[in-house]
Amino acid sequence: RLIGNLIFVMVLISGERSALAYLPLFEKFELYGKVDYADFSLDDTDGDEADASGVFFGAGLNYRFNENHSLFADYTVYSDGEYDDFAIEIEPTSLNIGYSISFF
Repeated sequence: RLIGNLIFVMVLISGERSALAYLPLFEKFELYGKVDYADFSLDDTDGDEADASGVFFGAGLNYRFNENHSLFADYTVYSDGEYDDFAIEIEPTSLNIGYSISFF
């Protein structure tokens, strides 16, 4: 059964500002999108550093076992950055798979 009520959530955790939108698809599945602002820093094995800051976007799918337990997968594209010592641009992305437990 398709549900379809869009839910917006704003989150502030340890300085990270996030906006999330959940769209319930079926009884236990939710599609979600997120927009965040964050600072990104990377050190490679040679000690070179890369930095980026800005808006990043992601989308994912959430499966709720019950009110407190869920399994999720999402893909996020971060703002482009540059190595400090080189003229090389980086385009960081992430694929996250996780298990969530809610205590509230």
